[in-house]
Amino acid sequence: MYYDGACPLCSREMAAYQRARGGDQLRWVDAAGCGAEELGPQLPREQAQARLHVRLPDGRVLSGAQAFVAVWQRLPAFRGLALLARLPGATLVMEGLYRLFLTVRPLWRGRAAARQPEPWPQALQRELRTDHAGEAGAVMIYRGVLAVTRDADLRAFAQQHLHTERQHLALIEAVVPPAQRSRLLPLWRLAGWLTGALPALLGPRAVYATIESVETFVDAHYAAQVAMIDALDPGTLPALRQLLETCRQTRWPTATMPGSGGLRRQAIPAGCAGWPPVPGPLPWPGARRRRCASAATCERALMPLAQPCSLLLTAALFGGMLLFAGGFAAFLFTALPMDQARALIRRAFPPFYLFVIVAAGLAAGAAAWVDAAAAGVLLAVALSTLPTRQWLMPAINRATDGGQRARKSSS
Repeated sequence: MYYDGACPLCSREMAAYQRARGGDQLRWVDAAGCGAEELGPQLPREQAQARLHVRLPDGRVLSGAQAFVAVWQRLPAFRGLALLARLPGATLVMEGLYRLFLTVRPLWRGRAAARQPEPWPQALQRELRTDHAGEAGAVMIYRGVLAVTRDADLRAFAQQHLHTERQHLALIEAVVPPAQRSRLLPLWRLAGWLTGALPALLGPRAVYATIESVETFVDAHYAAQVAMIDALDPGTLPALRQLLETCRQTRWPTATMPGSGGLRRQAIPAGCAGWPPVPGPLPWPGARRRRCASAATCERALMPLAQPCSLLLTAALFGGMLLFAGGFAAFLFTALPMDQARALIRRAFPPFYLFVIVAAGLAAGAAAWVDAAAAGVLLAVALSTLPTRQWLMPAINRATDGGQRARKSSS
């Protein structure tokens, strides 16, 4: 697969294909930065950058719509599009739309070239985009805590760490221009706010446990990126390496932890991927005094549990939805008078929606370790159910009550 890596839209689409199941079975060649030998025979660089090209195992070269169809046929998630392309005239329509896109593509390509501040390797560009989304979400975690909690110690803790996360976000924004940032930032910000607000409803203990889990994962994420730079060439990327080390080592600035009797969390020392030893009682009563030897050890321990937990939670989610809709609701309307059934089902909806939000959120968290697409779908289920529970159903109930009162008054 030959594509123009200098085009931001093309790069994003190819990155999605590479992440899809089966993407690792194809060879992806950036025509803007590869050597002439990688392009192969009968494919000049200018031609490879002008249109999408695919070289088949038999040596044939396809371009445009035919190249897209050839890729879709080899990626299970996109085979539905390949089937649609078999319809009479579908390939011709796709080719026409693709040529229309090619007429406006230089606008994005030129803007990307003008905004690119540093020639990072493509793999690092994707990692930095992830870092920016993560730091934006981290800022919202502490905003969510502050929006809900009234505990004075917890608010001071959240304000201090909010200041630190804002500094990290500013550092990442300096090397990730707007054109290269995730287009799903509103979703990540909302997810971050909920990650802080929901535990804050349960109290400081839940917040501290959530923060420690998040920061352990982020520490491992930054450590992996530093290792990637070391594997590439640390001599050519010293500023970027130092920036990532700064974000990693200052995630827990020295601060008095609330409710700890003066206990101070120390900053993570250089080269240590795990939490520092805690020499006294933890910030919440009854918590066990233990720490992970390293974030990598935690990740290896959790990975085997992620998929079965995700499957069990997803099965519980959809099983509960089917049971409520096809069993409980149907039984009420057959066993009780209509007015009693309506009143009881109305009372049952809020806890049912709460179950959907919690189950989908937990399933999304477990699925994020093994399948980003499934995690995104489950997170969308949780986020879309929240406004339904809080605003849509109350509005429907008010409208229903108003209609019933109007019918009674007219009769």
